[in-house]
Amino acid sequence: MKTQTEINFTKMTLLALESPQKGKIRYYDTKERGLGLYVTSNGHKSFFIKKRIKGQPKEIILGHFPEMTVEMARNGAQKIKLEAIMGQGPTEEKEKIAYEIYMDRHARIKSKPSALKDIERQMRKVLPYWVKRGLSYLARQDAKNTCNRLGRKNGKYEANRALAYIRTIYNKMINWEWKGTNPATGMQKLQRVQCRDMQPSLHPTDG
Repeated sequence: MKTQTEINFTKMTLLALESPQKGKIRYYDTKERGLGLYVTSNGHKSFFIKKRIKGQPKEIILGHFPEMTVEMARNGAQKIKLEAIMGQGPTEEKEKIAYEIYMDRHARIKSKPSALKDIERQMRKVLPYWVKRGLSYLARQDAKNTCNRLGRKNGKYEANRALAYIRTIYNKMINWEWKGTNPATGMQKLQRVQCRDMQPSLHPTDG
């Protein structure tokens, strides 16, 4: 029977954890039941908590270490437990932050260091609005507004890169069986001032 590795989570202890040769390895906190940390072969470390959602075991990503401290992770785990006790239940993946899910499940595992750095720059600095919003609450108009705002502020190159990341993240989530739609589907790249829909308008103006 496989036993889980339990350690006392401290900053120095987690910084000293070595990366596995492939895949990822999980560690569990001795002070906060259910709180874990996984380390990938690329050296990335993320906190998670194991909970059951609709009867199925799930790992809810809390954040990336060391940006998220041990104290923050423990507080986050306690909050999820409190929600469950109060009958609210933990937040499901479709309501989690799209950025963190994409980064922890795909980018931090699959991407080369240079590509990962570019993704993090784009998503954390160029698109803070998208990083902080829940996946279910973003609509096509949000994508258009974001694209147009970045076009005016940073130029069409940055706007089109951002649009590409938005489209990629949502496509990946849909592949992971998230039941939603991609708000960037049908949007053209920024050419001049505004991003436009490839689909014809449902409300054309009278000529």
